[in-house]
Amino acid sequence: MLLERLLRQQGHSTALARDGDEGFSAILSSRPAVVVLDLREADPDSMLFLGLLRKRRPELPVLSLVADRLRLCDGARDVLLEPSDADQRTAHPVLAALRRSVDELVMSASLQTWRPAPGLA
Repeated sequence: MLLERLLRQQGHSTALARDGDEGFSAILSSRPAVVVLDLREADPDSMLFLGLLRKRRPELPVLSLVADRLRLCDGARDVLLEPSDADQRTAHPVLAALRRSVDELVMSASLQTWRPAPGLA
């Protein structure tokens, strides 16, 4: 899959799931920093998966590909991310925005892991 290949080229480890059951199994076994969900195809199971994921793991960031933009749900916000001016200069602006957003979310998750507990710094 193209998305998986692009993310692996940037050094991210990935787990590909073909349906919701595989998706939940992958999430439980690999504990991802972010979930990327392709909602560009009209698959009603994708929306069900997203709803169940929001209920079971509301803090887990989810980047959804929708039409010509990204949707970010991370427990604190639910926003549409427009490709930046720099992304617009690439051949595939949404994919460039996706790579940038995944990098930012993974970095944020890493910082949370390394942040000392209050009073212990």
